[in-house]
Amino acid sequence: MIKLEKAQLSDGGIHILINARIDAIPIRMVLDTGASHSVLDLNWVKNNLSHDEIEAIDDPAHGIGASLEVHKIVVAEFELDTLKIHNHNMALIDFTSINGVYVREGFDEVQGILGGDVLFKYKAIIDYSTMGLHLNEG
Repeated sequence: MIKLEKAQLSDGGIHILINARIDAIPIRMVLDTGASHSVLDLNWVKNNLSHDEIEAIDDPAHGIGASLEVHKIVVAEFELDTLKIHNHNMALIDFTSINGVYVREGFDEVQGILGGDVLFKYKAIIDYSTMGLHLNEG
């Protein structure tokens, strides 16, 4: 079981956070069952991973009320507790506005979003009573 953290926002909203690692570097991610893909912060990637691996995508991403410029990268290793996912494709967007909200609310910044690509593939079960995430590695 992977331990989750609850972030209670001042407007009553709740975000579920999870710790992970990208190429052995610790990151914090928002667990988002409505996100179709897992995403990393473009600025974090530029500061921590190889720029040579970043590729622009012609199609913008469409989220709630906006479209965003998107890039992509293949990360060598994406770790969620004991689960290690190798050569995983991840989208990249600018998290400046997302992290602005976290900072205003008194939370640490996040570097990614854990989305449906991973949650579905590994048959995720979110247990809100224990604040745990179960992933099926098989």
